[in-house]
Amino acid sequence: IFPASMDGDLLKLIHLSNGSRIDGAKPLQVGDVCKAEATIVSVTNTDAGKVVKVKGHVFRAAKPVIEVVSSFLYRGRFTDYENTFETTEEPDYIVALESDAAVGVLQSKEWFEWIDESKPLLAGTRLIFRVKSQVSFKDKTSYRDVSVTGEIFVRNQLKALVLVGT
Repeated sequence: IFPASMDGDLLKLIHLSNGSRIDGAKPLQVGDVCKAEATIVSVTNTDAGKVVKVKGHVFRAAKPVIEVVSSFLYRGRFTDYENTFETTEEPDYIVALESDAAVGVLQSKEWFEWIDESKPLLAGTRLIFRVKSQVSFKDKTSYRDVSVTGEIFVRNQLKALVLVGT
């Protein structure tokens, strides 16, 4: 079920949790053609053992219908921090740029990239930041690597999200 780097004995596997979320999609119906995808979003070493978190989605017509998150524990003592990581998708964060000064401060940040310079960023704009972070662990209490990526959106007149930056 899991990659060889997990070094997990299935006889020591404990199911910790299972959750699902339907985010505004119409429920699945008989005859729907669906596709499922899953990925490991974190592997962490704890005092109880190695915790693995898996996130999956069921898609219908290429749009997510259901999100499923499951966590498992491999009992034991693990020190292979080189194989541990955690990926976090943060909730959407809204930034209201209420002045030209706020626009200037944001544009001065080296990580901010506005996609279409022909449509300038203006005061009064509400930006929606969708951010994902990935950390890998050096040991139990410190990180070896931290990476943060994201996309920036605005809502158009139809309330649809429009990508405007990264």
